[in-house]
Amino acid sequence: MSSERLVETVLYALISVLAVCPIVACGAPAPWWNDGWRFRTILSSSTPARDDALTPTEAIIDFPALLKQAGVTGEFDQGSLRIIERSGKEPVREVPFVYRNEFNALKGREQAYLSWFAHPQTRQVSSYDIYFATKDRGITARDYDADLMPPANILTNPGFEDEVDGMPAGWQIAPDALIWLDRFDHTTGRRSLRIVVDGNTAKNTSREVTISQMIDVHKFAGQEMVFQCDLLAERAQYGAPVSIELEQFRADGSRILEYAVEPRWLTIELAQGQLVQFSERGRFSPEAARVNLNIRLRCYVKDADTRRILTGPGSFFTVWLDRLVIRPGQRLSCPAQSHAGFVEGALKTAPINRGFEFTGIRRLAFNGASEGTLTAGRFNPNPHSVHWGLEAGTLEFWCRPLWNADDGAEHIFFEGVAYGHRLQSRLRKLGSDGENQLEFTIADAGGRLRTVRGFASLRKGRWHHIAATWDFPKAHLQLFVNGKRTAERGPDNRPWLSSIVAINDKKSKGIGIAEEDSRSLPMQAFIGGDRTCTAKRAAEAVLDEFRISDVSRYDKDFIAPRKEFRTDPHTRALFHFENESDGTHDSDDRFVRGHLACELQPQEQTVPLEIFTNGKIDRRLVLVKPHPSSELFQSIRAESRLPVSRPFRMLPDPRFVDYRLRKVERIVTRADDNFAFKVGGDFEPLMCSVTFEQAPGASGRMTLLPRCRANDNVVPFSVESLNTTLCPNATDDSEKAFETFKYALQTTNYFDAHYCETLADRHRARISYTLLKALNIYPFDQCGPLNHMLRKLFLAAGISSNNSSGTHHQFEQAFYRGRWRLFDLSPRLYWLDRDDATVLSRRGLEEDPYLKLRQGGDMSAWLRGRRSRATFGTAEKPHNMDFPLRLGERISIGWHNEGRWFELTDNRKPIPLAKIPPYFGNGTIVYEPVAETEASVFDNILVERYDRAPASLRSRDSQGAGVLIYRIECPYILSDAMIVGSYQARSPGAIILSLSFDQGESWTEVWRNPNRDGRIDVNISHEIAARYGYWLKVRFAPERRAEITGLKVRTTFVV
Repeated sequence: MSSERLVETVLYALISVLAVCPIVACGAPAPWWNDGWRFRTILSSSTPARDDALTPTEAIIDFPALLKQAGVTGEFDQGSLRIIERSGKEPVREVPFVYRNEFNALKGREQAYLSWFAHPQTRQVSSYDIYFATKDRGITARDYDADLMPPANILTNPGFEDEVDGMPAGWQIAPDALIWLDRFDHTTGRRSLRIVVDGNTAKNTSREVTISQMIDVHKFAGQEMVFQCDLLAERAQYGAPVSIELEQFRADGSRILEYAVEPRWLTIELAQGQLVQFSERGRFSPEAARVNLNIRLRCYVKDADTRRILTGPGSFFTVWLDRLVIRPGQRLSCPAQSHAGFVEGALKTAPINRGFEFTGIRRLAFNGASEGTLTAGRFNPNPHSVHWGLEAGTLEFWCRPLWNADDGAEHIFFEGVAYGHRLQSRLRKLGSDGENQLEFTIADAGGRLRTVRGFASLRKGRWHHIAATWDFPKAHLQLFVNGKRTAERGPDNRPWLSSIVAINDKKSKGIGIAEEDSRSLPMQAFIGGDRTCTAKRAAEAVLDEFRISDVSRYDKDFIAPRKEFRTDPHTRALFHFENESDGTHDSDDRFVRGHLACELQPQEQTVPLEIFTNGKIDRRLVLVKPHPSSELFQSIRAESRLPVSRPFRMLPDPRFVDYRLRKVERIVTRADDNFAFKVGGDFEPLMCSVTFEQAPGASGRMTLLPRCRANDNVVPFSVESLNTTLCPNATDDSEKAFETFKYALQTTNYFDAHYCETLADRHRARISYTLLKALNIYPFDQCGPLNHMLRKLFLAAGISSNNSSGTHHQFEQAFYRGRWRLFDLSPRLYWLDRDDATVLSRRGLEEDPYLKLRQGGDMSAWLRGRRSRATFGTAEKPHNMDFPLRLGERISIGWHNEGRWFELTDNRKPIPLAKIPPYFGNGTIVYEPVAETEASVFDNILVERYDRAPASLRSRDSQGAGVLIYRIECPYILSDAMIVGSYQARSPGAIILSLSFDQGESWTEVWRNPNRDGRIDVNISHEIAARYGYWLKVRFAPERRAEITGLKVRTTFVV
């Protein structure tokens, strides 16, 4: 049984146990709408409406389960459902609705949901009574006008039912030669779309497929929405990259920078054989008139060694597309949101008057850049799109501290950090070493910090209005408390550096969201404390009505307004804290995404159920979604289940270790022979090394090293061998992912290296993003290559994945059971969702950052900050790990340091000693010439051997020059090499050793005999390190006496 199935069983048992407990009664119920109905439950919007726009609304309520948990007998009657709206002083009204079904990929089954148009009233919370009954009541179903219902899908021909000339009507498709209408096992309607590339595909046909449709969305501008689709790569040996984008356009046809759904949630490399079912929520821009759904697939494969496009069966694709849905609609939570952490606010005239209590690790993070910049990968040219004042500004809020100003402790209200996590701005109350003063610091566009301080009589439990202003052109800073200016710096005739554009030709150094950003702009901003999210640097205060403006709003004392701010043209970010973590601003998308970290449960575990009996209302809270126990979290977390850190073990004294030689002889005909053997011993890794050589009397033909399997270890030499041996007993995708991550933890460690790698056509300053070479050669590495390797391991195991970039951090996600799952080889962790049972997604982490914080560290690297866009890659055949064994060669592979690391970086420059990892393995190739073979070329060369004496090498005809060329081939990177033997010659310079790295096109001399006889001890590590092969030429001058005895070439590689 998989771990997640086990947890589901545990949770089900927990629900069953808790359900028999007394059901809590509460509060006085509202009047009953109609006594023909026996049951009702209540839904409410979480926050007050900011406008009165007609809003498609949805809710998922499991009515049968609600009745069962409440101990009510009788079968739920779908036809009895009615929605009654209660809004303020308005009379109740019946709301037309529809009860639909959709597939829930997370649960793997169909689920029903209610859908209706809400008519919100500005500044009010909408509330709905959902009436229903059991079938014994015999209530007649209401037949509402379909035109009054929200659309179930705004796509044209989403099921590909209609066709024109064999192509689906309403869709733009290119190239149509790769597209077919067909059915497969998971087709939901009558047809699906099949994309095929095979041996019958014409060579001149583009392998990049585009499937698109333009949709009218003007009626739903500014509304939430959902996108859904199913994908299956039936044939894609090395993965099938897919990119889905929902591009938005204004009525005039101009492009809106942000997408309806962030492309990073819809960019994936499909694993062969895995069904992927997307369901991702987003929102249409308030300016959106049309949306272009653009689905792209790259149906070609690159060879990692040659960088050329692969041909043959390994490059064939069959990909299915089905169940496409775009539907507008906000979704109300059931059970309701708990609004934990929100308390009474400062403004009695606010709709619900809430503020947020920032204590401990609680923070609200947001980005300085716009959503468009963060998702489209380029700077938004509109200076008003940012959430900050670039030249001038005001930061203000209401504050009710839980302390007095003279408490001697530091309390941070706000902190902004720029690229590189450099301090960009901060507002805090200093501790005793700063005389308990209020301090505001901001960096100008030159990166220079400017600070103003002043005394502030802040009192525990009282509301205070705090404001800080800046004006770079005037070199002016101010601090206000309760409308009184308490401190001022400037103004000055010499302006401070500022910039309203990201790139200003280096007129200012900049401290923004990128290294080249010329502005002063927080990459990430944190309300309620500093970015580390440590308790000791928290605000320890209730904050309300937090606003950032792009003008200095105050130049003298003022009366702080005790009412909500309105969004005006200078509002860059405004957080009302009315049970909401997101903010608003005046420009572009009018939206500021907030990332609220709070340790309290965000959702209730009960649903209200009211029962009407004999004129009385019995109100109950029914437990439907119990919060998990702390014991469950401790048992499922990565630190409890996985070897998160590789332990440092004391090795035994080598004087008392006995290495026992064991020999296995087999006839090997090809590399993928099932070559398995058992090993044992008292100390890991149980086996010191394994040596391969051709048996005496062998044919001498080149063979490949067998991809041997010791005990039940994974065989990591190809996608095929990984797929077979990585997790052969896994019963579902979640177990496959867990076993894959476990294997990656066992074979890797984070190490801040800076190595060189030479591949077929390029030289890299850092380790290449590869699969097998990363696994076999670089077990110590940085976050990017490590997580790239893990992503490719997931693909090999049959789990779809994608590349996911953070802020100064790189990780990846695996997709299974309807959702992305975040695994990270850098901290060597996964994070758990609020159920403490399932692995969290990157999106889940951003929406609930506490789930990251509770397992250690901060959240900065896992949140966005820089301009970025989802990477749409290309399928790649990994490096060929075939290892040739030729006559005259003996190859050993060891599991310990027996040689050197490839100690070069950049353009073959040495690396510092500290950059060499502490543990690695080495292998050796030892070559001794025996005859002309596939490893060597003889030109006028004679090899003579007498009994057991070392072989001698000389010219066959002394009248001419003799040449031996040894051509070493290795799939692993080389680190060291020695050439040894003894020589004699009539004169110095008669024997010359040379190296070539371009297959003999050019040669570099490395040694010539200095005397008439002597030893050859030539170290060529500097020349051959960080390469995958070289040619060695031994040249004898035309003379009788030139000879080498016991020639041996020992080349070391890193495993």
